[in-house]
Amino acid sequence: MNLKESIRRILRENWKDTKWVNDDYTITISDVLDYIGDKTYDVPVRYLENKFKDNLDIITTDKERVMSSNLSYPIIIVKKGGDLSYVLDGNHRLMKSIMTGEKLIKSKILDLDDPDTPIEFKEVL
Repeated sequence: MNLKESIRRILRENWKDTKWVNDDYTITISDVLDYIGDKTYDVPVRYLENKFKDNLDIITTDKERVMSSNLSYPIIIVKKGGDLSYVLDGNHRLMKSIMTGEKLIKSKILDLDDPDTPIEFKEVL
């Protein structure tokens, strides 16, 4: 399954049901949130828009869902290979931030390069 197919599948689910699976592990959104904790970063929206614009194209078709998303919850971005790689959770919030002209968006970073990150996260995500 490619990234766009994964995002489409996730968008159809209730956020509490969000999970990622391979042959050995299942990672839930709660697992990720528990691991990364409360630290957030204010990331420039324009930077994320440019970086992830190909993946955001599929989000724009559901404007009602985009505009009803709650920007008080941080998005989760995966860092891999020394760079921000993709939005794991919060694509609608990011799109709303773009559409409403926000300058910054609260974000949590899941760093898959960190040697302390659980192996199951690295293998599944």
